[in-house]
Amino acid sequence: MSECQYCDATFEDDEALATHLGTAHEWEELSRIDRKRVEVFVPHEIPNDEPEAHVVDTTELEALLDQEPSTSVLKQALTERERVIQQAKQDGESSRANDLFWDYYEPLAAYLDAVVTVEGGPALADLIDVYKPQTEEQNPPATPVIGNAIGRHLIRTRQAHGVKELPEDGLAYLYDLHGDETGAGWEEAAAYGWGIGHPTQPVADRIRTAARGDPYWISSVLEHAFYADQYAACECLAEVVTDDEVDDIRFVFTAVSRCDRVDSWPTVPRYWSWDDAVEISFEWDDEVVTRIRELVSETGRASSLPEDWSLQDLEV
Repeated sequence: MSECQYCDATFEDDEALATHLGTAHEWEELSRIDRKRVEVFVPHEIPNDEPEAHVVDTTELEALLDQEPSTSVLKQALTERERVIQQAKQDGESSRANDLFWDYYEPLAAYLDAVVTVEGGPALADLIDVYKPQTEEQNPPATPVIGNAIGRHLIRTRQAHGVKELPEDGLAYLYDLHGDETGAGWEEAAAYGWGIGHPTQPVADRIRTAARGDPYWISSVLEHAFYADQYAACECLAEVVTDDEVDDIRFVFTAVSRCDRVDSWPTVPRYWSWDDAVEISFEWDDEVVTRIRELVSETGRASSLPEDWSLQDLEV
């Protein structure tokens, strides 16, 4: 049985709950996880209000982004972007604030990536120390962009130097960022999966813990983890799908179906070209595939699949 946390109504399955959430409750009232339920099962219930067109002076922000990459200029740009977003909110113009958030997301992510390329990991460490992920309803506008840069840095570092060289503070930041109720940081944090197998950070344990409350996020995290180390990721997958406290393992298995697609890569870090940024390939190991198929059978997931199911059939 699935229960609505807003009115205590109960439903036979997640689809019925999602329909209820999308029709009986305001979108702004729903948590990140419940919004994801609606998105997955009844996407037609997602509000689609057309934003009003607004004009805002972003001359100073654009001028900053035109300068040569440096940490000092970057901090000014982050501050200026946050200022105009907060001003729009204070003016009661939420659509305008949302537009500003996204309009300058990609330019700032590209600029920050250029700064890290020039100045290296210390530039990220400085930002991590200044812009902390928060446990409140909304993080500062800068945190998802920083998460984006951390994700890129983790992938490049692991590819070039191995898991032992991944920065602990960067991994910890991404894990904390998955609590971002805005959704942007929640998605960027999926690159946390690249830390699987880290010698000092308990990445696999944290993935299992997070899966008990947010299997949707874990499906994206495990996708990254499989690209990083499919053997360690498969072991982690086994721990998650056999954990009685994980509600819906279908979404966890979705990570496998994503890796089995040869024509696409993960959607985060945003605005990043995998083909241009890193040399990466993926080919399933036969032992891993055998273990995954065993897990699908052992957990009962196979009962809803075709008789001759493939890994791609695991997609929800």
